Amino acid sequence: MSTVVILGMHRSGTSAIAQLLHRAGLHLGSPLSTSATSDNLTGHWEAQKAVAINDHLLEYSGGSWFDVPRLVTADAESNRHIKAFLKTLARHQHAGFKDPRTTLTLPVWRRHLHDYRLVVCLRHPTAVARSLCARQGWDFERALNLWVTYNERLVELCARKDEPLFFDFDQPEEQLRATASHICHELGLEWSDRVWQGFNSVLRHSVSDAPIDNRRAGHLYSELRALATRESGDAIPPKGESYRGRAKNVRREPISPREEMLMATCRLQGEVIQQLDRRLNALVQKLQTSSQEAGQARLATEELQRKQQTALEETARWQQAQHDRLAASVALLETDSEGQLAQLRQLQADITETLRHLNRLEDYQTRLAGNLAQQGHALASRLDMLEARVANNESLLHSVSRWMPLRVWRVVRRTARAFSPAPSGRASEPTEGEPCADTESAERVSRAA
Repeated sequence: MSTVVILGMHRSGTSAIAQLLHRAGLHLGSPLSTSATSDNLTGHWEAQKAVAINDHLLEYSGGSWFDVPRLVTADAESNRHIKAFLKTLARHQHAGFKDPRTTLTLPVWRRHLHDYRLVVCLRHPTAVARSLCARQGWDFERALNLWVTYNERLVELCARKDEPLFFDFDQPEEQLRATASHICHELGLEWSDRVWQGFNSVLRHSVSDAPIDNRRAGHLYSELRALATRESGDAIPPKGESYRGRAKNVRREPISPREEMLMATCRLQGEVIQQLDRRLNALVQKLQTSSQEAGQARLATEELQRKQQTALEETARWQQAQHDRLAASVALLETDSEGQLAQLRQLQADITETLRHLNRLEDYQTRLAGNLAQQGHALASRLDMLEARVANNESLLHSVSRWMPLRVWRVVRRTARAFSPAPSGRASEPTEGEPCADTESAERVSRAA
């Protein structure tokens, strides 16, 4: 089956027709953005994956959905994501996707779409510009120029694709329902009243019949309406008559109280949602500011932690170096201590041995001193005795030499002769009664004997 591609300018009814086609059985991808917002109470009905791909394509081309690039190009990553997304759609019998950005990026998508049908949404440029000004806070000229840019791309795409299906969001409700039913039948989808229950005409906030001052916008709008009328077979309203006027002519019955209550409820819901949206935007801004401050604080904290980590690593390296140095010093000291301890033990042994020898020497010295003292006393006693005997002998010799010199002389001479050779000359012997001239020699000889 053909892949349905819903195109159109933002605020031109793309969400409305996407919801109707989805209720008729068209798979639009998943996950879908169906949550109510302040600018679209029924949801956008966009595949988040398709929106992300289009945003990436526009950003890669140097623009965005509101700052349209002149040429949209794709990178390898975008082509890969497009193929994967279309592969998920191919699993369903009736599938397609909706995103107003595809009006700008379809030339890239077309390379991967083998068979597809275009559903083109059309809306008055003034109504679109007013709606964008209310939602985005833009000036009217900027919003209108963006409508011109999108619809110029639409005209080019419609010229290159046969049989596009138009959804004119300016039509009255009855004709709009007939157009939606016609599109469903063309796409092979089942139409029923249940499908149309998803549409609420009250949500078309901005409807305009005012003349278009911008020539480019007026020309494009006329050209697109002509294409839409030709495709649908409906006649263009006469000059001075609008679709809004036709709606007034067709709908003659009065509005029921239930419809009035529903319209009032929708308006009240819109006001409440707008207030909530403004508050939410304020909170978002505060959160963004807080997030920026938190991000800056986090960066500062990370920088501080990085510096602390660097300091801790440097401290750890320094401590490790000091530990290694101390370990080496301790090992060296232990080695030196062991050597010194061995030397001390050897020195202690030597000292012990020396002390033992000294003790022995002291004992020997003591004994030697005692022996020497005893021998000294003994020698002194003997010397005294010898001196006494010598003195006695000298006295006796002196007496003998005086009274008996001749006899002693003879005895001495004979004794001397016995111990020494005879002299060459004979000494004269003293006569009896003559004093001996060599008395001292005789005394010496007698001492020697």
